[in-house]
Amino acid sequence: MRSLLLSIAASFLLAFLPTCVYAQSKGIGEPAMAISQATKVHADVVASTVAVMVDGRVSGTGWIIDADKRWIITNHHVVARQVGKADIKVAFPEFQDGELVTELEYYERGDAKLTRPGKVLYTDARCDLAIVQVSALPDGSRALRVATKSARPGSTVYAVGNANTYAALWVLRTGTVHVVAPIVESAGRVYTVASDVTLNPGDSGGPLVNERGGLVGVNFMVRGDFSKIGYSIDVRELKQFMTIAPKIMAPESAGDFLARARHHRDNRRFDEALADVAESLRIDERFAEAYEERSWIHNEIGNYQEGIDAATKAIELNPCSTYAYYERAFAYEQRKEWGNAIADLDKIVLLDPKDGAAWARLGRDLIKVLDHQRAIIVLNEAIRLNQKSVMVYEGRGDCNLALENYAAARADFITALDLTRPGSPEDDRILDKLDDVERKIR
Repeated sequence: MRSLLLSIAASFLLAFLPTCVYAQSKGIGEPAMAISQATKVHADVVASTVAVMVDGRVSGTGWIIDADKRWIITNHHVVARQVGKADIKVAFPEFQDGELVTELEYYERGDAKLTRPGKVLYTDARCDLAIVQVSALPDGSRALRVATKSARPGSTVYAVGNANTYAALWVLRTGTVHVVAPIVESAGRVYTVASDVTLNPGDSGGPLVNERGGLVGVNFMVRGDFSKIGYSIDVRELKQFMTIAPKIMAPESAGDFLARARHHRDNRRFDEALADVAESLRIDERFAEAYEERSWIHNEIGNYQEGIDAATKAIELNPCSTYAYYERAFAYEQRKEWGNAIADLDKIVLLDPKDGAAWARLGRDLIKVLDHQRAIIVLNEAIRLNQKSVMVYEGRGDCNLALENYAAARADFITALDLTRPGSPEDDRILDKLDDVERKIR
């Protein structure tokens, strides 16, 4: 009992030391060598780690990736609202009498001497990464080394961050990697490191490093279920991000400006996207892909005539561009110009006969103009190409019903019903159609 109490007391003291906070996932009784390794990793990583401050409050963590360019990596969600603004501050770790100052209030109340203004240069919502440039780096700051490979399951990893649950900065946590695998977030598919490192608000954007201090992930969330799994963006995503980012931040070629336009478009900054498309076309006025992009953006914001004009120009430059035909067909559909939409979809299936989605869409538009005979032929081809959706079977059922092919209509509606969610609006709609067919058969 006495040894248990001593262990608990020792754990309490370690957790609340005023100079450096350790919240280790490893149990008490670690060998001295393991603790000294953690201490060494912490000291190395702290020199490269920062606190990202918005409106005077610590909102996340970051780390230096390029000391010469004064670039800091953090999460997109930490700084997304600050793009183009000048009210980001970056706090660097400070020492007093050789001891690391970890008190959160010290940095937030304005006593810190090593806080610098920062500017958001680039963000990517898909991989939740951002680059912030600071005005200057304090002496002793250095870039964090990026590991060449992803972490392996079972390996030990360390996180340094500014979790506000501790009211302290530069907090160290250790844990074990469970798996490196893709997950699907709202913005897309991202490779992540799942570990039992406990992450909290304020840790976002901080480094996850291996036992040699090499960065293997960028911390970004914790799943709040019973497992308390921490997720970090895998190093492969970071490397891809850093390959694309410089060209987008300082574009030179028509392709660079188009890449930046697509980045703006993905983040729904359509005015900036259109400006970059215009610059891309200024450099290369025969750049068909830029006209395709212009068409997509105009269609997305409801400028359908502009979308049609841009797609038409793209087709003039590249008559085999199914993408441009798709965009022009979409704009015609929004304007209910079904004949023009059908003509463009006909062109797509001629260029790519295996495009099942185009066959399905063509069948839908043929139904709009009551060409039921041809719609059945087209939808048969869509089904052959594995476009087995509610829309396809319901559409073919509608055609068979209109042509008084009641048995075929019933079979199509039953198949469509099997693909719907019970109780959903489409489920109720198809049930009504099925009842109508049954009455006609009787």
